[in-house]
Amino acid sequence: MPYTMTRSSDGQENGSTVTDGQALRILRRGLHLHADVAADKDHIVTITRTRLVLHGEDTAERRTVLTLRPEPRAHRLTRTQYEDLTRIRKAGEAARLRADGRIGGMFCQVPPSAARRLLGRGLLVATGGDQISIGVAGLLAIAGFEHPVRTTTPRGWHDPENGRLPTTRQHRRHPYQVPDFSSTAVCTCGFRAAADRRPYAAAFARNHIEQVLSAALQNP
Repeated sequence: MPYTMTRSSDGQENGSTVTDGQALRILRRGLHLHADVAADKDHIVTITRTRLVLHGEDTAERRTVLTLRPEPRAHRLTRTQYEDLTRIRKAGEAARLRADGRIGGMFCQVPPSAARRLLGRGLLVATGGDQISIGVAGLLAIAGFEHPVRTTTPRGWHDPENGRLPTTRQHRRHPYQVPDFSSTAVCTCGFRAAADRRPYAAAFARNHIEQVLSAALQNP
């Protein structure tokens, strides 16, 4: 899965296309240079490096921003793909791409057909010889699978739970009912954030998943 890379520096912007392997090397290089790495809900990765350079007798701050946009966006993982990627990640350098197309070096090997799909979608990257690594798309997909954040459906107009008729002014279309448009952002990791309206809860959910995705890229 290729990436469209945009490089912005000194007021200039350049675009190019990079492969999955190049995207992984760019990410590792950026982390090595202590750049700030972030990802949004659409799996767009932003690498920002700020440095000081000499400008006459003074110093000036220069900022370089690399944006990696997947084309197309990666699909959601199946349970089997998630388990395969998790085993490969735990195996580390022991994971190898065999001559017959299998991925070995683990207790349970990945069959050739599944290995081809993982490599074809950029979830895995061949890093030299028979070595493989989890790609940028794979790191983000694993994190997204582990954090299926969602927002609850508001109750809307409903009958009072205590059976008492509301004393406030009645709505013309919903007589004798009370409104409740609150929603909560919920994740299986334990994250919860309540809001008065569902769009606000969706913003909490988006912030949570973007923090999770950004953290997933810190140790490729």
